[in-house]
Amino acid sequence: MSINAEFFTHLDEWTDYDNKIMAELPWEKALEYAHNALREWIGIAGASVQKVGELETQSAAYLNRLREVLVTGQRPSVDQIQWRSDNLNSHGTAREMRWIILGSMADALFDQGLPAEQLQECIRTIIKRAAYDEMAEDGNQFARLAFQDAVTGLPNRLATERYVETLLEHGKSFVVFYLDMDGFKMVNDTYGHAAGDQVLRAVADRWKNLLRRTDWIGRWGGDEFLMVIPHTLSSDAILRFAVRIRQTSEDAITLGRFGGVNVSVSCGYACFPEEGDSWEKVLDRADRRLYRAKLSGLSAVPDIGDFGDWRQRIEEALKESRIEVHYQPIVRSKGATAEQWEALARYRDTDGQLRLPTEFLASLAPDAVAMLDRAVMRQVFLDVTRWKQKGRRVRVSINIDPWDLLSEGWADQLAALHEEFTEVHPEDISFEIRESLTPFGIRRVVESLVYLSRSGYQVALDDFGSGMSSLNRLQELPISTIKIDASLIKNWEEDQGRILIQSVIGLSGPMGFRVVAEGIENSSQRDALASWGCDTGQGWFYGAAMPADDVLTWAGVPAGEVAEDSKTNVSPGDDA
Repeated sequence: MSINAEFFTHLDEWTDYDNKIMAELPWEKALEYAHNALREWIGIAGASVQKVGELETQSAAYLNRLREVLVTGQRPSVDQIQWRSDNLNSHGTAREMRWIILGSMADALFDQGLPAEQLQECIRTIIKRAAYDEMAEDGNQFARLAFQDAVTGLPNRLATERYVETLLEHGKSFVVFYLDMDGFKMVNDTYGHAAGDQVLRAVADRWKNLLRRTDWIGRWGGDEFLMVIPHTLSSDAILRFAVRIRQTSEDAITLGRFGGVNVSVSCGYACFPEEGDSWEKVLDRADRRLYRAKLSGLSAVPDIGDFGDWRQRIEEALKESRIEVHYQPIVRSKGATAEQWEALARYRDTDGQLRLPTEFLASLAPDAVAMLDRAVMRQVFLDVTRWKQKGRRVRVSINIDPWDLLSEGWADQLAALHEEFTEVHPEDISFEIRESLTPFGIRRVVESLVYLSRSGYQVALDDFGSGMSSLNRLQELPISTIKIDASLIKNWEEDQGRILIQSVIGLSGPMGFRVVAEGIENSSQRDALASWGCDTGQGWFYGAAMPADDVLTWAGVPAGEVAEDSKTNVSPGDDA
């Protein structure tokens, strides 16, 4: 008897009649045939056949389970009917063994000598059942691919969105933690993507162990993950949990022959419904806190005012010219004259109080930071033009968030400023990017910095020593200057601090980097750094940031002394 396509045109829904036929099939005879077929199949596959008693026990257990699945009409997943014997599992799948038993059932039916019509009905039902099982298995496989992250085994972005949608539909309160691994790009580039995948799996497993069965963790993309806690948590509980996440992440991960590597994590969070009435708003809130955590270097940052309030205040300040730019001198120790000035933003509050970036920058979303950066850059071009018109050329360095370089039209905005302020040339301007925020390896950022360098601008890496880069990694960026972070300079009298500073200075020279020391507070620091090869500094010893009108009248620093009035309106650590 041949089986043609007509059989498959009748594969409608599974019915009670189908169940009845399945129950009346010659199962005992089919199980015997299938048992022999399984043993033959194992032998052909080249496996070492187990003792007959063990094989019979395992085969019978599998076949009985398969019979139960087929007779009850369930649509099984692979896990439900997967063969558990290591011997068999290494040479085939549940799908192959299912066809063995179904073929054995066909043999048993033919041996019974049934009438053709009854035999055809039985074969049709078997094929129908097999087709449903095949589709169910394919569906389960597709579901795993569609909703599971292939690297970590965690739910992927789509699955996480579906889970959150369910919480929203039922009005459930929840807290979302937005996690981003710091320095992961360096792991991938240094040890390879296979090692990077191993790190992702290791960290994901650690985070899973922090959660309860009712909690959720999914991979959001790249080195970003989302945790969703379907409960209301206090602010203290949220921050304590963020600290636990970071502590768990920082233990060394062993990468075989590479030894141990360390990664850290930054965390943002948001609560539904208190901080947003939609998933988009809650996620945006968490993303902003993540950005602030990266700025501050903390596990998570408690609120410093309301995001919307700060953005509104900054926008109003920009409209009302209450964003000011002050300038701090960068000085060569010999001669104590400024060779360059760093532009630093100041916010003049409605009560006239001057606020520093440490008070408001971390509370701003990335788009608000970009808006502030553009305002500072425009004011610098205006001030440089005014100084030139008074017969003085002043070179200025501008801090720029490296993520601004990813935005569309940034280069066009810079070109437009040069068209408006024609007396300002690229050699009058340098750009500083913070090491701790620099997205190494992002091609568009590197291309933008190469464009700036080739156009005649200087590029400096600010706060060197506070982030994750190495001198070898610095070759990715077309930088001309390294500014050693004040946190390193303050340890200049300790052996370890001195050796570290000397190493940075000593290695920077052959690589062609000019070195500037930040946080110079006294003449002893200045003299020691000069003797080690760093004769350019910035900090309290030379003077605090000052308004543009004071730049032309600044007379430099008396040898070995610092003017008392240079310490007004600023606190140590606010600027270099």
